[in-house]
Amino acid sequence: MGKALSRVKRLLVVLALASGLILCVANPLSVQAATPAISINPTSGVPGICRVTVSGSGFGAGETGITATYDSTPVAQGITADSQGSWSTVFVLPASASSASGSQHIISAYGSVTPKANVPNLNFAVTPGISISRPSGAAGTSVTVTG
Repeated sequence: MGKALSRVKRLLVVLALASGLILCVANPLSVQAATPAISINPTSGVPGICRVTVSGSGFGAGETGITATYDSTPVAQGITADSQGSWSTVFVLPASASSASGSQHIISAYGSVTPKANVPNLNFAVTPGISISRPSGAAGTSVTVTG
């Protein structure tokens, strides 16, 4: 009886194949992880005044502990990516020892899962400008001019 049952099973499989009842065959899909990247806006500005938006994509879904850096110094920390691995932050461009007009600086990012080496660096150009510590004041009020 065991052999007869085995033959019936084989016959059913053959009939199913012949009649088109088996409509698909599972094929494994390879899913390629997104490549981490950042974008910045603007790409140049005056230190101490300019607000820079850094947006990231291709990070881990819900990744925490993301840090944006300016010349390797953290300028925004504790960022969390959304379910698509995207995030955004804003920082005020810091003054640095090499803030001469036209000097190039590096903006990058990394996270708890995404290493800094996997995120391409972006260049940021410092532009000339001045800032004052207060826009108005009574006669004799001290004003600091930077730039």
